[in-house]
Amino acid sequence: MTEEEHLEIFRVIEVGVPSHLADCFLHCLMCEEQGSDIENISSEEQAVEKWMCSKYVRDRPFAPRIAMIQLQALIAIAEDKSHKLSSPFLNAHTQSEEGRDFLLSFLRKFETSLSNLIQRS
Repeated sequence: MTEEEHLEIFRVIEVGVPSHLADCFLHCLMCEEQGSDIENISSEEQAVEKWMCSKYVRDRPFAPRIAMIQLQALIAIAEDKSHKLSSPFLNAHTQSEEGRDFLLSFLRKFETSLSNLIQRS
């Protein structure tokens, strides 16, 4: 293994998805059997609105704003091209620019939906 290959290993950052955002993603699954794969999570406002009306949020009225902060932090990490990102929860990786663009596109669409719903609530 070359020194460059060795350094490349340490540039991959594995990120978890914090609890409020994870709960939101799980409420937005299109098919529960397929798990929390990024391609199985709807970023549509109707899906996010179901989470906003859930018992989880009724019991934690601050959850949408915290989820938004968590989502914005995840976007900032994904935008940073000084490292590669791996998210086992979302089954998403930024090993290529296409992977990074796909992840960022999903996260930004989700951010728009969540933001619109927070503004209306």
